[in-house]
Amino acid sequence: MRVVDHGEWEIYEPEVVPDFLRNQKVMFSRRASDGRDWYEFRKELTNPVSIKMTVMRDTVMATTLDASEGLFPAGERLLEVFDAGHDHESFRQKRYDNGRFVDPDPMSVHRSVFLIALHRAGLLQRWRDYVDGLDDVPLQIWLREFPMIHWNDRRMRRAFGHLGFSDGTLRQVFDAAKKETSDG
Repeated sequence: MRVVDHGEWEIYEPEVVPDFLRNQKVMFSRRASDGRDWYEFRKELTNPVSIKMTVMRDTVMATTLDASEGLFPAGERLLEVFDAGHDHESFRQKRYDNGRFVDPDPMSVHRSVFLIALHRAGLLQRWRDYVDGLDDVPLQIWLREFPMIHWNDRRMRRAFGHLGFSDGTLRQVFDAAKKETSDG
């Protein structure tokens, strides 16, 4: 398998919008490194057996064999994979890690299970005090209201770091929460 990285892409507003698009609601994307427009670039992605995909942070989001359908890199990295067969859907939600595609870490838990695990670890009151004392209102709302959370989410790691807990402690709480879920 060979992976070609076509770079990071961003949304932009072109200086001149083509006449046929002027009265339509259309988003434009360009490659961050050189400003190359997505609608022009995708004309070059014609290999019928390469898998084209977008990757946000390290997670594969959209995949296709035909770049003109269902693919729009905006705030994402664009990859093209050769010699990987035709089953592009098998790549969705995989993690892209240094040229390899690996299964995602199944460490997402429901908020209530996470709070129960904090309680059992004797950390629930510290957690609540921390969240209640935040000046960052969007973060405070998110930490109070998230329905599902992944152990490696940057907001969770930030919160645990402010509490003086290591990533290892956070992972232990999530491991306990996953056990709570499986014990049901």
